[in-house]
Amino acid sequence: MAGASLISSSWSSNVSSISGPKVFINFGGKQLCQNFVKCLVPALMDLNLNVFIDELEKRGKHIFSLFDRKSESRIALVIFAEGYTESKYCLDELVQIKECMDQKNLRVIPIFYRIAPGVVQLLKGNFGDQFRDLIERCHHQPERHQKWIEALASVSQLFALSLPKYSEKSDEDFINLIIKEVGNMRSYTSVPARTLTHTIHKASNSSIVPASSFVGRYLPKDPQIFINFRGIKLRKNFISFLAAALRDARFNVFMDEDEPLGSDLDNLFTRINESNIALVIFSKDYTTSKWCLDELAEIKKCKDQGHLRVIPIFYKIEPLVVKQLRGKFGDGFRDMKRNHQHEPERTQEWKDALVSIPLIKGMSLPEQSNMTDRDFINSMVDDIHLLLEHMESGR
Repeated sequence: MAGASLISSSWSSNVSSISGPKVFINFGGKQLCQNFVKCLVPALMDLNLNVFIDELEKRGKHIFSLFDRKSESRIALVIFAEGYTESKYCLDELVQIKECMDQKNLRVIPIFYRIAPGVVQLLKGNFGDQFRDLIERCHHQPERHQKWIEALASVSQLFALSLPKYSEKSDEDFINLIIKEVGNMRSYTSVPARTLTHTIHKASNSSIVPASSFVGRYLPKDPQIFINFRGIKLRKNFISFLAAALRDARFNVFMDEDEPLGSDLDNLFTRINESNIALVIFSKDYTTSKWCLDELAEIKKCKDQGHLRVIPIFYKIEPLVVKQLRGKFGDGFRDMKRNHQHEPERTQEWKDALVSIPLIKGMSLPEQSNMTDRDFINSMVDDIHLLLEHMESGR
């Protein structure tokens, strides 16, 4: 990759002496090497991380020596920026990173440095033009092109760290954010990858923003989590980010929107029975949905039978309001019960579930909390990992 002479020997000579977890950095462009990457590498080394980039390999060594480094690495940082698609070697590395990620041997954090995620995902502007020019120059290698395309599509869809082109935030601020996320991730080297998105922009640096609305599904053999919740607004914001973060962590996530239109409750109940964990997201509008309450009743049955672990999540609502059916939450349930007074058994199952599930130890994000949705989701993913480890050790 371009920029080998720009890496300072004062720190490159010390990398091999570090014994901490391995991090591979994939990037392209001389200017990027001279500035951003040159500052990022020492910061990572300060965490006792063993950093590898191709400039640290001996000149003349074959590109596959870099792939050996990646196979030893636990984390890969893929830095998308202007100039990235000029390098076929950079794209070859990306293909190998994707393969390691698919084998669950590598955690990947895409980093969009002064470039919009949509530009990378849709191959727009100079980024896309450079890629098409590269394909034209390598027109005799169609299989190689296809692997590049698949790797770009796959990795750029992960939740990522993004620094917009015209952000007022400095590179130093962004590097500190990367260091924080890598530092969090190094504690989980024994479990599959967990990557979340942070976007630094003029207004705030704490909101979660997905690099894309699409996040790939994972195989059914992965632990399955069923999410029970209510509300379109909640679905479009908190739930979509939570589901994406869980899928990024290799969980097989399911919720009612995954069922084809016209499906009945039996299909959803089957999905609940197939799951390992159910997340019940209590919010102010929760009790206004009979469908949601039916799911909750089924979740309680599976819990009582001993084959489903349940985590209640109190999202911007006090646990006591849920437990005692107070306020809008309680009024919604009483209205629903009155509207279905001809189904006393059904409404009793709803009430029993509403009494039982909130008593389980869960997680709460108060409405006036200083914690961001991003931090709360981070905590949720971490706790779910710990719960699964506990479940596995208890078998």
